[in-house]
Amino acid sequence: MGGRKRSARESAFVFCITRSRCTFRDLGNAELATDLFVVTQGHLGVVGPDRLVYDAQTTSGGSGAPAFNASGKVIGVNFAILAGFSGSNFAVPTSRAAKMVETSKSAQALR
Repeated sequence: MGGRKRSARESAFVFCITRSRCTFRDLGNAELATDLFVVTQGHLGVVGPDRLVYDAQTTSGGSGAPAFNASGKVIGVNFAILAGFSGSNFAVPTSRAAKMVETSKSAQALR
């Protein structure tokens, strides 16, 4: 790795914040809904320069949520889940996400 320090490694713990929509009835039988935010834990399976693959449970609608390492450092940004297979969730590593943001800013400045 040429002396580069990596913030993520395969088989390391990963934590995600996921949103869960809960619907319930109060004592008057009125239906109420709320969003709960849950922290889930899993392991990194693939660590690449352009993607992280992990098994911490996430939900649809969770794109943009952070993925953390065991030290609490944000290591990625959720962008996809493989529906129907609990075990493949995808994130863009923070270093790649930062480059994407800079590219987007540069493109907007040219307009």
